Amino acid sequence: MDAAVLLGEITRAVGRHVQLGVNEEEGLAAQAAIALWVVHAHAFAAARCAPRLLLTSPTKRCGKTTALRVLDRLTPRPLSASNLTAPTIFRAIEAVQPPPVLLIDEADTFINGAEGMRSVINSGHGRDMAFVLRCTGDDHEVKRFSTWAPMVVAMIGSPWDALVDSSRSHCIEQILKTFEPLVCHRTPNRLNPVVEQQVQQPRLAHLLKQSHRVYPPLEPSQPE
Repeated sequence: MDAAVLLGEITRAVGRHVQLGVNEEEGLAAQAAIALWVVHAHAFAAARCAPRLLLTSPTKRCGKTTALRVLDRLTPRPLSASNLTAPTIFRAIEAVQPPPVLLIDEADTFINGAEGMRSVINSGHGRDMAFVLRCTGDDHEVKRFSTWAPMVVAMIGSPWDALVDSSRSHCIEQILKTFEPLVCHRTPNRLNPVVEQQVQQPRLAHLLKQSHRVYPPLEPSQPE
């Protein structure tokens, strides 16, 4: 597998649909960061930490949902939601193994003040501590639930209003660009069928599937 080809294909797929950053240089860097995160999602079995991909925008209609649609087609086992609770997160992760890639939209509408939600999201950052405990059943048996899964959170506004400063070290934040008022950049209700085919092109799908072959050399690696 040619890693440069793989990352280039994903970067272009993202760039065809979403404008990121405040200038071209930042935009290209953001596309590359998202491409790396997509590969991380495919090689998740070898991961030891799981940074959340955070998509923020200053206002509505900047392309957050479009970005999630693209990620839905680039990631393995995507599971999308526009509203959920803290228990929903860990029960959804526990129910499917390998874990799904959670694509959470409209987070600004339900995550502010939700301390339980913040703690569940943050708990899944490191593999060895990615668990919560809950009492279940009539006997109140204590059960451990996993929170270990790749996760994307899309929202309007500053993430630290909702997730507080402790999340800063747990997130890769990408800011979607605000469009100028006089320029028409309508967010489509669905991706153009031709472009959708480009995102799902067999070559890219094949390369992503091959990413599983890098597990052996990744597993023993220890970041400095």
